[in-house]
Amino acid sequence: MSILNNQQTLYLDDISLRRADKFIIKNVSLELANQKVYALIGPSGTGKSTLLNILSGVIKDFDGQIKMGEHSYSPDNHLISLMPQNYGLLPWQTVEQAICLPLKAVLKTKQFNSEAETSYQEMLNLLGLKGLEKAYPKQLSGGQQQRVAIARSLLIPSQLLLMDEPFSALDALTRETLQTVFLNSWQHYPKTTILITHDIEEALLLSDIVLVMNGQPGRVTREIVNPLAEDNATLNERRQDVRFYELVETLRREIR
Repeated sequence: MSILNNQQTLYLDDISLRRADKFIIKNVSLELANQKVYALIGPSGTGKSTLLNILSGVIKDFDGQIKMGEHSYSPDNHLISLMPQNYGLLPWQTVEQAICLPLKAVLKTKQFNSEAETSYQEMLNLLGLKGLEKAYPKQLSGGQQQRVAIARSLLIPSQLLLMDEPFSALDALTRETLQTVFLNSWQHYPKTTILITHDIEEALLLSDIVLVMNGQPGRVTREIVNPLAEDNATLNERRQDVRFYELVETLRREIR
């Protein structure tokens, strides 16, 4: 379910970035289909974060062209959600404010209509945040803060969700729980998503398509359709699939 639905295919054509006569990334061309999760994986220094910063608008002086559907893509004109490693929560905002204020700004309203209110309540239930609406970040655990970040990112009717290693700072048990929560929530509120991760298993557990970046300058050297993601499989179903560890080894060989 999505409050607004204005998502289109994202095209990256021959994207390059040079710094001091040295290319950081070079000739990156991708076609990112609507409502798919793309995991971006590769060694450090291959340009994964650079590509994310180009798409978020932090880096503007790149070569090449980006289009959203038939129109030129600009972060200033297209609604983007960002889920950083540090959750991005403001200490003076409650859970309710952190989730609702960005959505109200997008909808240009001070009060939710019935559809938006229903979506908000569904998201609270889906992520186990019911009863925490008036809590501040300092009153929440790291896992709870990440749930708030997930709720905000998915509820905003953005055309693109950018995730920069959002689960890397969590302990193993919390990370696995939040991966499950994210995948479950995303399947209810799907949108085109790019996930940076250094974890091969996470890439296979959360994505529809894995993009491998290698080299300096960084290039996308392999695009692998993830068969584990068929039919909206749950995280446990993906992990228990007999193909899982074979795919882990395939990806490990691709990263060099």
